[in-house]
Amino acid sequence: MAPGSTPDKKGGPRSTSHTLLALRGLTARGRTFLAAGIISTTAGVLFDQRDLVRIGVLLLALPIATAIFLTRARYRISAHRRVDRTRAEAGSVVRVEMEVRNLSRLTSPLLLAQDTLAPELGVAPGEGARFVLERIAGGSEVTVTYAIRPQQRGRYLVGPLSVRLADPFGFCQIVRTFSVTDLLSVLPVTTSLSASRFGGGFPAGGENRQRGFITGGEPDVTTRPYLAGDDRRRVHWRTTARTGELTVRREEQPWQGRATLLIDTRAGAHQPGALSASFEFAVSVVASVAAGLVRGGYGVRLVDDVARIVADSHTTPGEAAYSIMDSLSDLRRSENATLLPVTSQLVDESGGRGSIIAVLGRLSGADTAALARTAPQGGRRLAILIDPDSAAVRGTAPAAVFAARDLLRNAGWSVVITRPGASIESLWTELNAGDPQNVRRWVG
Repeated sequence: MAPGSTPDKKGGPRSTSHTLLALRGLTARGRTFLAAGIISTTAGVLFDQRDLVRIGVLLLALPIATAIFLTRARYRISAHRRVDRTRAEAGSVVRVEMEVRNLSRLTSPLLLAQDTLAPELGVAPGEGARFVLERIAGGSEVTVTYAIRPQQRGRYLVGPLSVRLADPFGFCQIVRTFSVTDLLSVLPVTTSLSASRFGGGFPAGGENRQRGFITGGEPDVTTRPYLAGDDRRRVHWRTTARTGELTVRREEQPWQGRATLLIDTRAGAHQPGALSASFEFAVSVVASVAAGLVRGGYGVRLVDDVARIVADSHTTPGEAAYSIMDSLSDLRRSENATLLPVTSQLVDESGGRGSIIAVLGRLSGADTAALARTAPQGGRRLAILIDPDSAAVRGTAPAAVFAARDLLRNAGWSVVITRPGASIESLWTELNAGDPQNVRRWVG
């Protein structure tokens, strides 16, 4: 069946549908021929010029006959898209493979295909991936590969695909749009960081393990029923004899370090504009730190300035890093004006397991004082102060930035001041070095 046609009760295409498709599918060239044919035919009739009538009829017949033939032809086209990955870091290359198959027996005409893409995926607004497909024999397929380079984090649709069937003369085009799309998550740019430089808090495991009572307390040893594959040397014979069921010692469980990442999403704390350099840098810093901690075995919770839990590795242990990165890919600035909501929550949790790493923008005196009250309670407090006004004058920062740093450091925080675009690796190294002087210089 022709694309877009509707079957009637007898199973054949409706002539009215073909006529409408033929008229709607005419290109500028086809309409020009049609208009010229009407004018020539009308003039020939008025002036009794049979040659003009013949020319007019020919001009009319060419686009109309071509359009009707194209719409009535039983071309059946299918398309399948393959994206080499569903997650990609901003600036990386993603390859897309399109497979277009001609399911009919007839050889298809020239096909003009376009895969719809968002401008953030590296294409001009209103344009997508365009390619021309030569005539495809019946039952054959053609594969086309193109590459996109996402420029901005977020989640974007790849597709849908539109295919234009065109006649060789360019009189008519019939458009068929496929509904299938693919979702591409563009993750923030990250820098590889080592969790081993993150001192304090609970280690991720290994050496610090919860010890069972080995000597003198064997009755208190934690046990569990025997499972197929368990080492027979771990059988706890005393419990087995008492219960009559084969029982083994439970494996020692490691302590897991825990860290809370606080990201300042307040619009007033960052540079203005649709694409704020300071905010995007803050997202990249948080993404890099989170990825490093997860690789190091830490449990990571990501919260924003309104105390909303953006991501928590404990709820998605198998895909902790992916969960956090996906959440960061969608993160947007908020209209919140203060850090008091999240600092109040941090004070309430000051019973204090784990550490806090805060990535902050412009701070007021009240915000700094509220953060200072979240003093260390069994974990470290690290703050990264991003000066959003440093783009204009590099190497200097307002006195308020240093006042906030000094107040936080006096409260037990490790603080470093930086600018958008600095080296995240150098920033992380200096932050964990705990430089007591922390001279007034830029990191990176």
